[in-house]
Amino acid sequence: MPYIRPELRGPLDKHINLLMKREDHDIGSINYMITRICHEYIKHKGPNYARYNDIMGVLSCVGNEMYRRKIAEYEDLKIEENGDVV
Repeated sequence: MPYIRPELRGPLDKHINLLMKREDHDIGSINYMITRICHEYIKHKGPNYARYNDIMGVLSCVGNEMYRRKIAEYEDLKIEENGDVV
């Protein structure tokens, strides 16, 4: 997970917070934002195999980081609440 300086987070964090407060927000909004970021990256850097490969790597790492930081913790809580699979 690349941790960036707080001053670089501001504009994106502000937009994310505004979107999440909307009543019509759904998982499609998240998909759209991530897709747009990837498309803009390619648009500005130019398409080539290495950049597409880098994007796929980032998307994979984002999923792994979500699992490591949030989902595994949630799963452990549910095991405690409901018992493990035997």
